[in-house]
Amino acid sequence: MKKITSILLAVIMVIGVFFAVPTTANAYDYYYDTVTSGDYVYRVLPDGTAEITGYVGYQQEIEIPPIIDNYLVTSIGDEAFTYNLNPPPLMSSIAQTRASKYVRLYKVVIPITVKNIGDRAFCLCNYLSEIVIPSSVTSIGDDAFYGTPWLESQPDGCVYINDVLYCYKGDMPENTDIVVRNGTVQISSHAFMDYKNLSSITIPDSVTSIGSFAFYGCTGLTYAPLPPSLTSLGEYAFYDCVGITEIELPPSLTVLESSVFEGCEGITEVVIPDTVTYIKASVFRYCKNLSSITIPSTDIRILSGTFDGTPWYKKQPDGYIYINNMLYDYKGTVPENTVVEIREGTTEICAQVFENQRNIIGVKIPDSVSIINVEAFRYCDNLKYVVVRDTVKSLGLYAFSQGITMYGMAGSAAEEYSKIPRFEVNFILIGDVDDDGNISITDATEIQRIVALLSQMNDFNVVDYDGDGVVSVLDATSIQLKLAKA
Repeated sequence: MKKITSILLAVIMVIGVFFAVPTTANAYDYYYDTVTSGDYVYRVLPDGTAEITGYVGYQQEIEIPPIIDNYLVTSIGDEAFTYNLNPPPLMSSIAQTRASKYVRLYKVVIPITVKNIGDRAFCLCNYLSEIVIPSSVTSIGDDAFYGTPWLESQPDGCVYINDVLYCYKGDMPENTDIVVRNGTVQISSHAFMDYKNLSSITIPDSVTSIGSFAFYGCTGLTYAPLPPSLTSLGEYAFYDCVGITEIELPPSLTVLESSVFEGCEGITEVVIPDTVTYIKASVFRYCKNLSSITIPSTDIRILSGTFDGTPWYKKQPDGYIYINNMLYDYKGTVPENTVVEIREGTTEICAQVFENQRNIIGVKIPDSVSIINVEAFRYCDNLKYVVVRDTVKSLGLYAFSQGITMYGMAGSAAEEYSKIPRFEVNFILIGDVDDDGNISITDATEIQRIVALLSQMNDFNVVDYDGDGVVSVLDATSIQLKLAKA
């Protein structure tokens, strides 16, 4: 039911967009950046080939062209034919006329030029009983053929489309062991989702991709070694596979997608290869027996919640938790009236590190920090101001509490962040000593007057232009050099 509901919601959302945007033949669509040519809508991909994104004709049996407007057709896009079903009963006659995509498709022939079929490309085409899929297709997206008579006509068991294991169909016997066919390159999204009777899966070295939710909820799965050929492992791929006790991540992986092993309670140890550069949110969350984690010393990004609920996290001492040059978390409650001092050399502050820490009254961010992630200091209600220098190149959504005063440089990420109304930032320009909204030679002169005790300093953070913690003639010189380069 959840799967059907999510698909219908996606359809409804895109129908609204579809009706809101008119298209004209052989003209670029201002919203989709697509072209309508004859019965087809397409867009040009970065490699110079075309992706079919929609069908606006009335034919019930179609052959998708291999070339459209001199572009080679290599892909069928996400939801390209999703609406080819009975029109909704509540749709007005005018809307039905505009919804030319509501045609009963019975047969589709895909050209041999096509390599990819996108997510839900033919989903809910409830008259589509015949699909000719060429051997060139090696990538098939999530629910591409869900709800079609063609899929219903396939025999129970593993459904292969060329070298893609698209799904398992029908009831699965208890304690099922599956050996994936040699030569298979992809296991599609949701392929074995919630098949609790799956006991083991043997994956050949030819497989390079395992899709999102592929083994989600396979609670009986105890054996699933990953092949050394694997380069892509989708989010939630092994979510809640409580029976798995060992995982060996192949060095061919560079990214661990969100929640890929979340809830795998049987895992006790994991070694992350040094080829991995990005670990997304909640990858090992609630792995209740994961006590040993080896993290490479190489440059690696780790998002929040990755190790929550693991013995490894529980044994970390209270306070700052650093992983390499990244401030991963703050464990426990910050003491009253704390000025947070980020360790020198830190390059990134992870999401939600200090969220709801209301005892923080100040923060010192070293110049080494370039990224402050989402909600890092959100709801730190007693943190009234912060200095964010131009060495910080990225500020995530609600990185700081609404209403904060932020000192920053002209043209910096901090200034851009302050321009977003919902963040409610009071932005003060560092170096704008005369408070005219600009940095000029007048500001440098005024700093010299302050150093010579000929003028009064009103705001230290504004005058300390070079950020060395001291107001000196060097601050005036830094402004002069900055202006000279402009």
